[in-house]
Amino acid sequence: MVPEGWKHLYPVELVSFFSGFAFSSKDSTESGCRWLKIANVGIGRIKWETESYLPENYAEEHEKFLLQKGDVVVAMTRPTLGNQLKVARLESVSDQSLLNQRVAKLVTTPLGDADYIYQVFRTESLAHKINQALLGTDPPNLSVSILRKFKLPVPPLPEQKKIAKILSTWDEAIVTTEQLLANSQQQKKALMQQLLTGKKRFPGFEGEWKLKRLQDIGKIVSGGTPSTSNSNYWDEGVLWVTPTDVTALSNRYISSTKRTISEEGLKNSSAKEVPAGSVLVCTRATIGWLAITTKRTTTNQGFKNVIPNKEIEADFLYYLLTYNKHNLIRFACGSTFLELSKKDFERIKFSFPSLEEQKKISATLISTDSEITSLQQKLDRLKEEKKALMQQLLTGKRRVKIEKEVAECQ
Repeated sequence: MVPEGWKHLYPVELVSFFSGFAFSSKDSTESGCRWLKIANVGIGRIKWETESYLPENYAEEHEKFLLQKGDVVVAMTRPTLGNQLKVARLESVSDQSLLNQRVAKLVTTPLGDADYIYQVFRTESLAHKINQALLGTDPPNLSVSILRKFKLPVPPLPEQKKIAKILSTWDEAIVTTEQLLANSQQQKKALMQQLLTGKKRFPGFEGEWKLKRLQDIGKIVSGGTPSTSNSNYWDEGVLWVTPTDVTALSNRYISSTKRTISEEGLKNSSAKEVPAGSVLVCTRATIGWLAITTKRTTTNQGFKNVIPNKEIEADFLYYLLTYNKHNLIRFACGSTFLELSKKDFERIKFSFPSLEEQKKISATLISTDSEITSLQQKLDRLKEEKKALMQQLLTGKRRVKIEKEVAECQ
């Protein structure tokens, strides 16, 4: 059943594919006309992190393959990632590029509105249908025949346009928030580079920074693992941190873990307790990932844990080591996986300002982190709200009013 006025249509009745050209890799140049390949098609965005170019004159010689602002492209080989389709729109004039093979431009038929079709192609439900249709194919390739294997509920053209207009408003809010988030992240990066090296000082702080080894700023405690065969050692109240617990954090503090150990496990193993305010540093495989404890904690042997002395603030140390992650990795070694030994870890040197300046620096970076967290939460909320709205509007569960729209245009 479809809503009144809607039809069940094959996707090929709404859109066709215009495939790219098989440009030769030997024609690649250092600059010229951008060359859009399958790797440049992301989930809802064009990815120019890796750029390729073709000679400038190719734009004229292969004009029909020249993409412009507003064009929508889709990956034809391995077209999905999870429950999302690799489809994106060229949002800027600077996105102008030549279309390569294995990528196609979506061309709408008279039955479809281009903006509406773009929204439909970004839904998880369509990606799921395509995944089902591609089962058993290797490699999975999107084609016209695939789009004949299922139908979609489609509203009349005026309703398509109104739905697309509503959803594009949400897209604009999402893009704006993404830009604000990116700006804040870039500002934090610049602040860390300036503040954690002493290149930028706050008024009133003029003293020289002191070069210290990590073993001089507090007590270094290695982690350990209780026997896994003794159930009495596990699943009681003492936090037991693994690298997975740290890499999953959304902030710098850790207050819960996937597994805990017992007081007996702590007593009868190489695991050593560290107090709240300790800085946990991954020194095996995922070197340089960090967390600050909020309660008494133990870790596995993949950590070197710093219990700072009275001259060191934990938050400052967290940011300092985060900024200098590359230096931690530089001192690591190993054939199977990289590991930083306790001896080498203790000998690494960093420059430290006075405790008061440390507090001032960390307070500034904490404020920046709070802004980033707030923007990320807003972005996540907008995406979830848009997703819910799409589910309602693109299925007809929630209808839009067309009469008012028509009246406004007259």
